Amino acid sequence: VKTFKPSKWPLWLAAGILFLLTISLLRAPAAGLFFERGLEAKKRWELERAIKNFEWALRIAPGSVEARFEKGICHQLRGQFLASRQEFDVLMKGPVADRALHARSLNAVGIICFNSSEPDAAIEFHNKALALARDVPDRRIEAEALINLARVLYHSKGEAQKAIEHLEEALDIGRGLRDELIEADALRNIGVVFWWHGGEQDRPLAGYFKPAAEIYRRQNDLRSLAVTISNIAHVHLIKGDLFEAMKRQNESIELKRRIGDLAGLSDSYSFMGAMYKRFQNYRKAHDYFTRSLELSRQTGYRLTENDVETMLAQTHMDLGEFDKAIDLLNRLIEIDRDNPMLIKYRVWALADCYLLKGEPATALTHVEQAQEMGGSDSRYRIGLLIKTGRIHTELGDLQRASDLLAEAQGLGLALKERWWEGEVETKSALAELAARQGRRAAALKELLEAVEIETHYWGANRALFAQGLDWRIYDRLFTLLLDQGATTEERAEETAFRVLERLRYRNLRNLILQVSEKKPGMPAASREESESLSRIKRLSAMLKKQEVPALRGQLRRAYGNYEDAVLRTELNRSSYELVREAKPASLEAVRRVLDRETALVEYLFAGERVFALAITRETIRSIALPVTKPGLAAKVKLFRSLVFNSEPGSGSDWQPVACDLRRALIEPLEQAGLFAGIRRIGLVPFGFLHDLPFAAIARPRGGGTRFLIEDYSLFRIPSATYLVFARSQRQEAGRARAAAPVIISFGRNDSDEADQPPLRFAVEEATVVSRIFEGEARINEQATETDLKRLASRYTLLHLASHAVSEPQMPLLSRLKLGGSADDDGDLTAREIFDLGLRAELVTLGACRSGESHSSSGNRVAELDRLGLADAFLHGGARSVLATLLPVNDRATIEFMKAFYSNLHSMEKTEALATTQRAMIRGDLFSHPRYWAPFVLIGDPGNINFM
Repeated sequence: VKTFKPSKWPLWLAAGILFLLTISLLRAPAAGLFFERGLEAKKRWELERAIKNFEWALRIAPGSVEARFEKGICHQLRGQFLASRQEFDVLMKGPVADRALHARSLNAVGIICFNSSEPDAAIEFHNKALALARDVPDRRIEAEALINLARVLYHSKGEAQKAIEHLEEALDIGRGLRDELIEADALRNIGVVFWWHGGEQDRPLAGYFKPAAEIYRRQNDLRSLAVTISNIAHVHLIKGDLFEAMKRQNESIELKRRIGDLAGLSDSYSFMGAMYKRFQNYRKAHDYFTRSLELSRQTGYRLTENDVETMLAQTHMDLGEFDKAIDLLNRLIEIDRDNPMLIKYRVWALADCYLLKGEPATALTHVEQAQEMGGSDSRYRIGLLIKTGRIHTELGDLQRASDLLAEAQGLGLALKERWWEGEVETKSALAELAARQGRRAAALKELLEAVEIETHYWGANRALFAQGLDWRIYDRLFTLLLDQGATTEERAEETAFRVLERLRYRNLRNLILQVSEKKPGMPAASREESESLSRIKRLSAMLKKQEVPALRGQLRRAYGNYEDAVLRTELNRSSYELVREAKPASLEAVRRVLDRETALVEYLFAGERVFALAITRETIRSIALPVTKPGLAAKVKLFRSLVFNSEPGSGSDWQPVACDLRRALIEPLEQAGLFAGIRRIGLVPFGFLHDLPFAAIARPRGGGTRFLIEDYSLFRIPSATYLVFARSQRQEAGRARAAAPVIISFGRNDSDEADQPPLRFAVEEATVVSRIFEGEARINEQATETDLKRLASRYTLLHLASHAVSEPQMPLLSRLKLGGSADDDGDLTAREIFDLGLRAELVTLGACRSGESHSSSGNRVAELDRLGLADAFLHGGARSVLATLLPVNDRATIEFMKAFYSNLHSMEKTEALATTQRAMIRGDLFSHPRYWAPFVLIGDPGNINFM
């Protein structure tokens, strides 16, 4: 009999059923566990971790409405509106049994629509949420719906009063519930309405934003706190406190980075772009706008994307790229046809663009369209009136223009808080009108008042790394004064000097205020500054190996971050407070420091005209020079090319150009008798004239030429005020240097820059110079950055013979190449030079092009904000700097330095320089100007107290 063996499949079936039952029983607890973990992570603002936990909960329980809701909210808190929309699209397709959760979901979808620039859809969802919350009832959700609805109304529809009513109702609900977060949300949004639509500053700041921020800190609502701090930064920017604005925005950025709020970072980058655009630093503005656009497009944050694209269009206008601006604005108007708030500002921008383009009739059509769209914003109405008045001025309807501008002035006086920019615009428009009416004195009066307002509001804040000003106002002012002879109580020249000197002086680099600040030692760089600098050096090293466009863009951004960090550091110093109160020197004070043999010449461009202001101990005169700005620029460029880019014996083609330049820049002053008895000229260049070696411009003499340096000794200064400042410091500085050693020189032949060949004579130069004054020489391995920082402040003379690297796009990183050590990398940057605490009477920079300076903001309109190595040493405390504008010959440089330092024993600095250059002209080997003309003295020209 066969033994019966039962099959095993029933056992496997039973095991499978048991496993499935177990999984089914465990599914809900497991999903709940991940859900709870997600809520905990969200509470700690670990949003990415929270999203992953909610994802696991949904994998286990795909129908979990709560998990999908929370996942969508976390994406929203990170500013990921595309991802958030996907979650809520799924959620809203199915039934939501929990009516309160459904109301919250409607609110969330409304927020997504608002940030996606769909205001009508947002209003619809918030109204549904409001109705459902009242029906449930749930007062907290009702308050949230009121706040969200108000935000759309004031931002996208311009209905400020209705928004305030909703917000006050929500505020009452929050206080009744004792719900601090509802109270803070309502306060913050009320503050935005008063600030944005009402043009107020103090009330939103003290009464709404700061109380809201305190609540958010207490409740650990980091995202709302970051947004509120950013609001506070905006108000401080409008109030003119740049340091506080940047400090607050930086705090906001750190919070947004911490929680991963990409949309919030997009807003902050937009803020930084707008700030630098206002300062006319278009390079940095463009970089920040680009970063903002990248994030807003990545996240679906259409609201900020729209704003940034509008600002980019305005940047095109600022650059004179009107067709690009018009195309972009028209495209944006077409995209956002259902958003009247956006459209009216873009139509206004179009009107501005056509006016600047010289098409006032087309501009009038657009500004009338913007007027029809209207709005309750007083500043918007004032701005439109000013714009319309300007258009009618251009069209020749002067009475209509006068009426419109008078109305704008009246509305401006009625504002609760003073609107500085509106006042400047109104004054400027009234000046244009007065000039068209032939009332030059009235036009001048309006422009001078505009300048006073502009200086009072922005003066100190625009003095740092971003000169920024409405140069058109100054251009018109100088044209009226010097070209058309308009006057008030002062002579035209005195007024022009006062305004121009204020412009030059308010730049921190020209103030040199750090010299007067007692610094116990070199301050340590901030962490942010150090990290940015390390990144710059890493990217620069990578670019040396391979030129990659993406790396070049990263380097530009890294430098932007570095420049921001430096700016915050500088603003935080006590010297910033000195800048706020600083006054430029008066004309009388400047005259007092001039002896009878010295004249100052300040050059100035107004439109295409070129002017010179000549100042002596007895008088001030303006001369309209017989050359246009474009023509002069071409001659300067040609002269530099012929003299310094050709072989010394290649001919005398440069001589006619040298004579043309002297005829244009110097002879009109001589013919006016302004240089009678003058032996010394102090030059204050303007724009591209900084690049001209004045010593080599000439007049015909027999069959050759006589150079300007043969008739006068020459020096340069950043401003006339600097000369007064330097002279006032000399007596105290002389006492401080009485026991100081005379000279230390640093010489280094090699460089780690691939394109810099060894300097064959640098060591010899440093050695020879130090021997003349029996000083100390540090050469090659001893010539380290660390030792320079340690020793430089002890000496009267500091001589540096090493390579230099000029960075036109990153002037703070222009650097001298020295030896490295455990503490320093060997690159002495302009930024580090600021903090050397020098007491030197003279710093000599033997490197090629060490006297070059560049517009630190990228603003090529005025170029009053120049920065180079020589400027940095003046900042660092040097009384004067001997530097070079162009490449120099090594052998000729040694001969030059021997003669110069020997002369310095018995002559003042300018005379020592002139005597040296004249001797080289009369010599055989180095008579060509390429050998001696590059050397320029910048700063105080007087004697050195060697005691």
